[in-house]
Amino acid sequence: MPRCPEESAARGALLAHPQRVLAALASIDLKALLPADLSLVFDARRTLSPGCLRSLRRSRLEELRCRATALRPDTELLLQAAPPHVQSVLRSASPSGVHVALLAEYLKAVNFPQAEYVISGLLSGFPVLGDIPVVPQAPPCSVRSQSISCEELLHRAPSLRSALISKQLTMLSRAQEGSEESRILRELFQQALEDIRLGRMSPLVPATARPDVLGTRRFGVSQRSAKGILKVRSIDDFAESLVNFTTSVRRRISMARVSQLVSSAIALRSQRPDDCLHVLKSDFRAAYRSVPIRSEDIQATDVLVVDPDSRQVFATTQYAMPFGAVGAVYSWDWVSESLVAIIRASFLIPALRYVDDLFFAELACVSSETRELLIEIVTLLGFVLAPDKTPQAASAQDILGVQVVLRGLSAILAVDSGKVNFWLAELDTLASRGLATSSEARRIAGRLSFGCSAVWGRFPRSRLSLLFKLANNISCLLYTSPSPRD
Repeated sequence: MPRCPEESAARGALLAHPQRVLAALASIDLKALLPADLSLVFDARRTLSPGCLRSLRRSRLEELRCRATALRPDTELLLQAAPPHVQSVLRSASPSGVHVALLAEYLKAVNFPQAEYVISGLLSGFPVLGDIPVVPQAPPCSVRSQSISCEELLHRAPSLRSALISKQLTMLSRAQEGSEESRILRELFQQALEDIRLGRMSPLVPATARPDVLGTRRFGVSQRSAKGILKVRSIDDFAESLVNFTTSVRRRISMARVSQLVSSAIALRSQRPDDCLHVLKSDFRAAYRSVPIRSEDIQATDVLVVDPDSRQVFATTQYAMPFGAVGAVYSWDWVSESLVAIIRASFLIPALRYVDDLFFAELACVSSETRELLIEIVTLLGFVLAPDKTPQAASAQDILGVQVVLRGLSAILAVDSGKVNFWLAELDTLASRGLATSSEARRIAGRLSFGCSAVWGRFPRSRLSLLFKLANNISCLLYTSPSPRD
């Protein structure tokens, strides 16, 4: 369901009859649908031909290259003055490391209002304990409140660590050689060794060597993605070790939506009605792992990992933001917002961001060059876009699980066919058993709910009521008529 009249108009405009398109576009208040700085991108591009836009971007890229070279000694001095663990994290973020001086100069140039906090956070680390600062443009909201003080947590650290070491030993004892559990543990241990090699975690020590330091248990799950790809995801359970319960968050961050991509396409279409559009997307590699933890908080970031070969539990300290910590979400939000601000203001790229995913609409005649430009901008600033998640620009892309097609005067949204086939296979499996656990129902209901909301709005989710009812029970019989597919 569209969230406002403007969004309703935006969703329908690109589907309108060609003779009514320009009138429909003129009636839409795009500034009500897009972030303020993104609206400024379209304002700045209004009078630029594709050729002029290309020339402007090339000129600014050359300037960025020159400043990157000139400011490299400044970044080196800043890194040398930073705590050793911060240096390690920033240097491992990319082959050349985070270019702090270049980032600071460009944030000042684009008048990014929180530039000082971002640079300070990068050079001294962001918090995982206590109050978690949130970007000020996020609306006030009591997202979570502290339920245990940092002092109490550290007082309880020895008993918590002992209990969690015992839990890891129990998990290890149940993992028989050659079993799926053993395979997962081995993969998790290799992931930890790679992070240690990169300087994102400290060298391994026996878990019992630091009995008074808080420890967080690492475990993993063998997980199929929505497209059916099997992978092992590591989880550092900062809720179980109570670290997350020391945090308070007073603002609710918001992420880009597929509807904003459609609104961006409308903005481009209104300016260049005869030009074809493409969709581009990318993904920051190891996003959280490029953000350091502040020095005073690493006393609470020991992670307990198990080695299935030696049958021992080891400890290693997280220096970079880990998956599983509340603070990781918000610290990355600060850093990524600053990167997107430069991409938009300096290069007039209408980038949208959902956590570590980037996506946007662009004129087809400049889209290939825009892709290369985006990769180089991020590289020069010291971060990395994953090559396998940065496909060539095209009229159709899978964005946040939704197939988006910009064709002529139409914007077509559909759930990605690969996901649909995998979801149907899961439903068929449940139907054949006639039984679903609450976790299975919850997982499938969540996936289908996301797809329904992204493509059709809120109302079609009512068709998922059976799955949501099943999710609230330990296990329930599935009705065979209508089938889960229906």
